[in-house]
Amino acid sequence: MSRQAGVGLMACVVWMLGGGPVHSQPTVLDSSAVLYHYDGKLLRDSKWGALPAWQRGLSEALQACGHEAIAADGLYGRGTHRALLRVLACPGFEALAVAEGHPLHGTVHTALWRRVLPQAPPPSVHARAFALALTHEGTDYDRVEWNYGTADDRSALTWGPYGATVGWGNEVQAILQRIHARHPDLLPELFGDEFPTVEALMRGDRSEGYALLEPVYADPVRRQVWKERLQALGRREEGRTAYDAFAFESDQWLVPNLRRLYSLVPDTAATEVDYAFFFDLGMHAGISSSRVRAARERLAAEAETRGRALTPAERRRFIGLTWADAINQTWRADRLGRNVVFYIDGIPRDDLTDEEIGAWARRSGRRASTFGLSDARTYRPAFLEE
Repeated sequence: MSRQAGVGLMACVVWMLGGGPVHSQPTVLDSSAVLYHYDGKLLRDSKWGALPAWQRGLSEALQACGHEAIAADGLYGRGTHRALLRVLACPGFEALAVAEGHPLHGTVHTALWRRVLPQAPPPSVHARAFALALTHEGTDYDRVEWNYGTADDRSALTWGPYGATVGWGNEVQAILQRIHARHPDLLPELFGDEFPTVEALMRGDRSEGYALLEPVYADPVRRQVWKERLQALGRREEGRTAYDAFAFESDQWLVPNLRRLYSLVPDTAATEVDYAFFFDLGMHAGISSSRVRAARERLAAEAETRGRALTPAERRRFIGLTWADAINQTWRADRLGRNVVFYIDGIPRDDLTDEEIGAWARRSGRRASTFGLSDARTYRPAFLEE
């Protein structure tokens, strides 16, 4: 066979697999970016997050095509993935169907999102970083745990995705104050006979929360009432809005941690994956000045050893190792396994240690890229500009 004939045959094969000429993909896909990519590992989001919205839109599109509906539970696994592949065979989706091997094959990407949910903007970097963190933590806004008598005793009670506490950071008190200031009838109505204790918690010194709720915990009935009422608050938009606002619109919770971590990255070099990594680390571990200083010294030493600037993935690796070395070593493997998620896409697996790979595989085996997060795009959160 001549070379010209061979090229012609290959073009024909690609045309048949891809549904069009080899020289042009449909223009709607040219600038489409991956948002979620199921690779066999479950992707989890809040019940009120972007993934349930996607599942609802996908379900409606499937039903319009004569298929069965799917659950909108925020758990993106094999069932949602199969549903995605089914909808691409439906009328109106022809331009979005691509061959296996195409970078967008089997993914939720921006063009597909806009086709399924034309009224909803694609999920932001923060929304996808949040889903990745929640996949690790499994604590949605309606998750509440009492901690008296546990290894986390000093926190007294923990609520929601970022771990708001009554005893350590006293974030629960601040969130309740925000809610009460904006919706003064909500907490009295929700907590009923327990509202006087809620009021005392809000008005008292934030350091007194641990002692104030001890009698509540000691009474099984009151203990259950508080848990149920806080869970109900997490299911309400007013509760979730106040929770997020205190985390990201005040300088009293997550923002100071994130700003310290961003001091380790050149201003113009921070990427989407950097944000996701800092978000996960900042909500999970202490971000002290001494740890930041140790990380900065380590980054400088590693760059000097290599005689070049570190890549974003290398930078995250050495920041992560600094924290894994510094925290209570009981949690070292857990923290290390989470760290690797944010650099496994950018460092060859053979260049990582057995400890890193083992911790990663046991903890989750996930990758930041499955949430559409990339080092090819820079990203700076708004709070850095304030």
